[in-house]
Amino acid sequence: MVSAPLLLTFALLISQCDGQEPQDAQTELWVELEQPNTRGGNETDLDDEEQRDQPSAVDVMYAQLVKSIPATARRLFKPANIQLDTVLFQLHFLHVEQRLFDLRRQGVSAALARDDPFSAESGAMRLLLGPSFQQWRGLFRNETTLRQFAQDTATQVSSEGIVVDMTIDESRLEPGGIGGLILKLTSLGLTGIKHFRHIVSARLPVEKIDFMTRISGILVLRASQVLVIPTGLEGRLRSLPQRQKGSVAVPLAGKVTSQGDESMRTDRVREMFPDINGSTLTCIGFLSDSFDTRGNAETLFEQGDLPANVTVLEELPGNGTDEGSGMMELAFDVVPGCPKFEFHTASFAQGILDLAELGCEVIVDDVIDLPEPMFADGRPNAPTLTQQHTAHNTIIAQAVDLVSAAGKAYYSSAGNNGDSAIQEYYNSSGVRNNISFGFFELEYEWHKFSQTDSIDFPFTLEVDRLNFGILNWDQRYASVFGLPGKLCDLDIFIFTEESVKDLVPITASFEGAGGVDFIERGDPIEVIFFTNPGPGENLVLRIGKLIPAGVEEPPPDPDYIGLVWFRRTTIGLIEPDFFGNTTYGHSNARTATAVGAAEYLNTTEFGTVPSRVNDFSSRGGVLIWFGPDGEKLEQPEIRLKPNVCGPDGANTNFFPPVNREERDREGDGFPNFFGTSASAPHVAALAGLIIDRQRVRNEPALTPEQITRLLESTAEDMQDIVVLEDSEGFDFRTGFGFVNGTKAFEALEGIWAPRPPHSFPIQL
Repeated sequence: MVSAPLLLTFALLISQCDGQEPQDAQTELWVELEQPNTRGGNETDLDDEEQRDQPSAVDVMYAQLVKSIPATARRLFKPANIQLDTVLFQLHFLHVEQRLFDLRRQGVSAALARDDPFSAESGAMRLLLGPSFQQWRGLFRNETTLRQFAQDTATQVSSEGIVVDMTIDESRLEPGGIGGLILKLTSLGLTGIKHFRHIVSARLPVEKIDFMTRISGILVLRASQVLVIPTGLEGRLRSLPQRQKGSVAVPLAGKVTSQGDESMRTDRVREMFPDINGSTLTCIGFLSDSFDTRGNAETLFEQGDLPANVTVLEELPGNGTDEGSGMMELAFDVVPGCPKFEFHTASFAQGILDLAELGCEVIVDDVIDLPEPMFADGRPNAPTLTQQHTAHNTIIAQAVDLVSAAGKAYYSSAGNNGDSAIQEYYNSSGVRNNISFGFFELEYEWHKFSQTDSIDFPFTLEVDRLNFGILNWDQRYASVFGLPGKLCDLDIFIFTEESVKDLVPITASFEGAGGVDFIERGDPIEVIFFTNPGPGENLVLRIGKLIPAGVEEPPPDPDYIGLVWFRRTTIGLIEPDFFGNTTYGHSNARTATAVGAAEYLNTTEFGTVPSRVNDFSSRGGVLIWFGPDGEKLEQPEIRLKPNVCGPDGANTNFFPPVNREERDREGDGFPNFFGTSASAPHVAALAGLIIDRQRVRNEPALTPEQITRLLESTAEDMQDIVVLEDSEGFDFRTGFGFVNGTKAFEALEGIWAPRPPHSFPIQL
């Protein structure tokens, strides 16, 4: 037995941090061991002194993995050949952390295990991984934590892998083309592969993220981040007035009736026209997170709160909130005769096409794919609905336009982000700084914000609050139009009030390629998610343009930027820091009907005249800068979104499933469903009644656009709660106003003439 510490030499193959593609090199690692047995096994297994002095296989693997981290971090942080998003970057290293943990359990020597390369005190890795990394350490050791990560990051990640979207440049694929690529992906263990044009989607094993960045022809590799429109509004709702109307609605469909039925006056429509209740519809389609992962559907069927025929085309794998069944409850109270509902979880573009193919005359969703393009729709990828094998991230706005052209009325939640955005022209300050990322530095030129007249944008976020930030700029989207894509790379930086003085951000986004070859590759999209680590609530935002090393001329500036915060905040009723347009993506599609929200207690039928929009209902007006073929428009297209407002805050049986006491506004034992997620199915069901009326009366069917124009022209005018001077007619907070079922039907009956379209100037 050797009693003194040993000095071991490990000859390891590691990658070098020289800015080039990693190369193998011999490096010696000297480790002073406290224990003579480095293998973690029984010393009697060793044959002689020399064998005992050799490092164990576990020690070699552990040291090799630790030594590879800096080079891998540098290569994946700003790869020159691919746009890799922040979520996948972090997941790669969370998986490495798990591998180190597993090796330690196998008996790594104490000296090796002593140093943690992912320590919160590690300056080299701190900014690269961000504060959220420490929150999710051990992710792959705890299934509950993994599910929470999936919920908080709006991803579909599980122990089997994560759903990703890839944008492909077929000209750079290896021999065999797209077919050869799919074979390679299959051999790597990717499953559920879907291919449409230059988009491929699949479930990617987390341990293969690094390898995927080495495959030729992949331009963008991004986690599919599909977020159910957030309903975490408890702090705001408690401050709203609580009033009751004297009459109580009698349930027509099941045990619980939505008060939104009364606020839209659709209860009176069914009284006026008893033969109209949705019975001639084939089905209404719903897209949300899940339908029955909590096991409440059987009760809803037994009570009659859902139609007897509900088909689930695709359910969320794992636990969900069952927001889909909550949406169905609200809609069924408006169309109690509808024979069938169809449900599809938010794999999105495919789900939209599937629901349309099954004959659903009305489709409604309450989800957004976070990386949806803000400034472009593109051209629909298929001339007819018969082409179905699309990918998760095929531009969802195109799918909406496609089904609308086929006569399907599409309704979408406008969002619950209020004014929480920045939309402005890009203004280069000329100020440049180097930002240290531990292992290396990058140079940035800062944008000057018009609101603050500074490169700094102060804002508040409560300690331990999660925040998503989605940044777009007006350069071409490779995933929409193919190459060329973006021409520059912008990044989001978050500082504290103190750390900004020393240029030490607490976190940053870093999608996009960082080398010379990044020009004309990828999408002008950055996604950041972070939790404010404290100790204070005051933070500073900066947006920087990367100045790549080795480029004689800096890349061109964009003309316009848009940043939307998906904030979880309870600070006041009005957004305290930002004022911008937040309805983007498919809800801003030309043919979608985007729906804002007004609590039913704050509508005319319940005593508030005019009806009052919720402060969190998203503001429209996001500009479209690109035509269908990718051409930059001389003047951006401005779409009038939201189109209308509908009711929220109404009763359901089980949704939302948490904070039941806070959500039971009336104290009647039933939770109240808030947000544009609740208003959209109400208005979609009203559209279903209109379709039903035309059929019952044997009158020509209305197109989806005609139904929307009818709802707009008969809506009750509302006031923008922030910009009161725009209170008459359309505004970007309330659209054309709160829907009115009786007015819409009176217009169809010729009893009442709808008002003419509004005209008003819009200033850019």
